[in-house]
Amino acid sequence: MGDERRKDPRIPMRVEAEVKFTSWHVYSLIYTINISKGGMNLEMAEEPAQGSKLTIKLTPPDGDPIMLDATVRHASKSGARFSVGVQFDDLDGAKRSAIEKAIRGHGVPLAQTGLTPRKDNK
Repeated sequence: MGDERRKDPRIPMRVEAEVKFTSWHVYSLIYTINISKGGMNLEMAEEPAQGSKLTIKLTPPDGDPIMLDATVRHASKSGARFSVGVQFDDLDGAKRSAIEKAIRGHGVPLAQTGLTPRKDNK
């Protein structure tokens, strides 16, 4: 799948978020690495299994938290932590707009367009 392309560009955005896997009872604090309207890359202490389901609570600077269901697509070692790529599941228009607003709220323009190649070889 090295030639797979994303529909939306990834925008670098390092913010605190919370994540809860279906096997966890509580949310854990994590950091985002980048985000797009269809997924995000997270920095995590432990490597999750590909296909794992999780919920991400992303809080925009000036709004209510956005609850995003996602699936782990890949994970790779990055220093002492893991870089984890997730794809959002079942996004409706309201959640997509909330993600765009969160990105803009962190001062990141959404002017980038076009396809961005995946950088992993999975």
